[in-house]
Amino acid sequence: MRYRSVLSFASATLISRFLGLLREAGIAFLFGASRFSDVFYVAFRIPNYLRDLLAENAIQTAFVPVFVQAVERRERPERLFATVFWGILGFGTLMVLLGILLAPIWVTITAYGFRSIPVKFQLTVELTRLLFPYLVLVGISALLMGVLNAFRVFFIPALAPAFFNVGVLLFIGIAAWQKMEPRIALFFVGVGVLVGGLLQILVQVPAVKKTGIRWTRPEPQHPGIRSVQKLFVPVVLNTALTRFTLFVNTLIASFLREGAISYLNYAFRLMHLPIALFGVGVSAVSLPEISRQVDTPEALRAELWSAVRGALFFTFPVTVFFILRAESLVAVLYQRGAFRGPDVFYTAQALIFYALNIVPFALSRVLLNVFFARKEIRVPNIAFALAAGVNLGIALSLSPVLGFPALALATSAASTAQVLFLTGVLAKEFPMTREPLAWGIRLILVTLGSAIPLAWVRPQSPLTDLLLSGGLFLGVFVGLGLWLRIPELETLLRRLRKKP
Repeated sequence: MRYRSVLSFASATLISRFLGLLREAGIAFLFGASRFSDVFYVAFRIPNYLRDLLAENAIQTAFVPVFVQAVERRERPERLFATVFWGILGFGTLMVLLGILLAPIWVTITAYGFRSIPVKFQLTVELTRLLFPYLVLVGISALLMGVLNAFRVFFIPALAPAFFNVGVLLFIGIAAWQKMEPRIALFFVGVGVLVGGLLQILVQVPAVKKTGIRWTRPEPQHPGIRSVQKLFVPVVLNTALTRFTLFVNTLIASFLREGAISYLNYAFRLMHLPIALFGVGVSAVSLPEISRQVDTPEALRAELWSAVRGALFFTFPVTVFFILRAESLVAVLYQRGAFRGPDVFYTAQALIFYALNIVPFALSRVLLNVFFARKEIRVPNIAFALAAGVNLGIALSLSPVLGFPALALATSAASTAQVLFLTGVLAKEFPMTREPLAWGIRLILVTLGSAIPLAWVRPQSPLTDLLLSGGLFLGVFVGLGLWLRIPELETLLRRLRKKP
């Protein structure tokens, strides 16, 4: 595992996610957990569904392995890039036009419960139409990110979402400064989403030029296009099954109490911080390396195990801390303006259950890299279908009893089922030895030992609670980790001590 690359990715992502959390805090300040925040998140989620299907996940997973091979074999990678670019632009524009035309149908499918409140439904339709062009912008951004990752450039593409958040934050700040009415502020922030999407593209263009990739004419008959197409449709289907859980949760939440969608979204964004920093970081760094080692089983096994250990090392301690300090995390980030004390309590409930998703999500991303690098699709299809079924079963059965927290629990259970299945399949090819088991036990002991002292922290405010608890947890974790000789911790500290 290239820890320097992971740290580079994580440092840039930390900036992006910090600004993303500020963006969410700004939305909470403007709208709280209300009808207007529900409208914003549903309208923004609809093009984001398609973004996940057709842009970030599909492009990254289908394009990067093929592009890496084209670069390594010098098979005209510029032509491959140009062909995929025009494909994204053309198909994305068509989807935007259909999205604007069919917005009422999209909203009905995504949040059917809104139809019982006509004003809320119509407002969501109008905002959805405004936000749909974001799909094209994020598709192009994802392609540029894939090119940079293929050349082992991780900092700039990981930083790019920060510029998206800057664009949105600028418009949120103006809306708050001008004390706009919620309805006007909704559409004003929507324009900020489009501006942010454009900035996300522009910041990556100079870095792509430095890789040596130059603009040229497309070549539809390029040999890599067939490989991309072969992976693209299965990856889209796989992603659809993955995002099916989010779709189902939004649909069910639209029938629950007002603010339920907002509570889940605020908690989801907090949970996604460690996932984006470390889970996605380890996955993004390991995908090109796994693609390079796919024909050498021993090297592939070593790279896979290193990535799994890295994912667990970074995400398991964060999971425990998030569960223990959920309410303080929510209060520090969101409790101001229209976001009140009860909103803190309900969002923290969702965060506790969402935190259980951090480890399995990170592990599944790493394990899936092996199959996608090999261009194998059957096992991922089964894994995603299994996860979707688990999510649907738990969401439908427990939401009438537990309410919206059941939807967060369903998401975590689905990821857990998926990673258990993938582990079982890969265990046949890469049998587990005593070394991974002993390492895992040490990591659990270090993490739980770090959590015990938090029971004696009794601060007067959420901020001091986080500062004291976080410092204590980290200090004990480092001490115990060095004592029990966790190799990843030792490597990380050596990297941090090195002068740039």
